[in-house]
Amino acid sequence: ANLAFWRQTILPLVSKTADSLGAWLRPWFGEELTIHPQLDETPVLAAERIAMWNSLQSIEFMSVDEKRAMAGLPSAETQQ
Repeated sequence: ANLAFWRQTILPLVSKTADSLGAWLRPWFGEELTIHPQLDETPVLAAERIAMWNSLQSIEFMSVDEKRAMAGLPSAETQQ
């Protein structure tokens, strides 16, 4: 129930607030300004994150870059 509350209530409100704050600040900081919540820092989502990493690590037919793309990370080449 706690995870459902976060997914259905808290996260949409945080996203809406970040979008509104970004729209309010764009005239001063430029049109390229975007504000995104750091969902990886949210402890309540840790179990989902761990399950995703475990499932990606067990896939053998995908390359490292494909796995990183599924996790929402940049390719390993662009990080170097």
